[in-house]
Amino acid sequence: MTSAINVTFGKEAPGASYKAVYIAGVVDGVSGAYRSDDGGANWIRINDDAHQYGNWADAMAR
Repeated sequence: MTSAINVTFGKEAPGASYKAVYIAGVVDGVSGAYRSDDGGANWIRINDDAHQYGNWADAMAR
C-alpha cells in the first residue's frame, strides 16, 4: 500500500487473528477499495474500474 485516504476495520476472516482492514487508497499504483485479512501484509482489491460510483471512499468509513 502506497497511500490511504480512509481506513476502517471489520470482522476478522474465519481463522484469522487480525481484524479485516479496509482502505480507499493506492496499492501497486492502482487506486481502489482494498481489504487486508493479515494486518496489512497483503491487499485484495474489492472494487473494479467499472464500479466506482459516487463518493465511495468517503462513505466506507462513516
